[in-house]
Amino acid sequence: MLRSWLRRWYIAAGFAVLTLGAVVLATQAEGVYSTRVNLVFLAPTDLTGNSLSDTSDSLINFAALVEREYNGNVNTARFSNSTATLYGAGVREGHAVTLLNSGGQWKDSFRNPVLSVEVVGGSDKDVRQELEQVISDINALAESKQVQASVSAVNQITTLTSPQAPVMEYADGSRTRAVGAIVLLGLGIGGVATSLFDRVVSRPSRV
Repeated sequence: MLRSWLRRWYIAAGFAVLTLGAVVLATQAEGVYSTRVNLVFLAPTDLTGNSLSDTSDSLINFAALVEREYNGNVNTARFSNSTATLYGAGVREGHAVTLLNSGGQWKDSFRNPVLSVEVVGGSDKDVRQELEQVISDINALAESKQVQASVSAVNQITTLTSPQAPVMEYADGSRTRAVGAIVLLGLGIGGVATSLFDRVVSRPSRV
């Protein structure tokens, strides 16, 4: 392979430049801010005595209905691991609203009337503002569904945000690992491509 690189140094140099560019981009990439809260759906206290203890199927079904309509009536992609994050999946800006899943990789389990709301963005301020907007939109949708069903205000399902003060996290990943991976990938692809090109060009032509 070394001889191929020496003979076709210009190809190796081209891949080296591309690899260097990728390394520069990786070192300049900024991290993301993220937060996650739970939106707990509560039954009317007058009907249950303790709204926090009610996890009936009707509440869970209502939370699922709100989630589905908020997400445009499409099936929401779910991580197999409940602790997985949007930024871990490569999302740098946006949000996700999902019905809290206490199941595992092979089976879903929705035991509580809780929506998980996760937001990622480029700044603390942007994430907080988007989180407030998402929660406001969900609450408005939940209220609208109940008004349409002629449910009186005193008997309406309400929500509670937990935690009430969102906890912000900043993630920038491991730049050292990223640079190492890019260099190894660049060397590997560059080496193989250079060797293949050298073989094709050096192959005796058929008469």
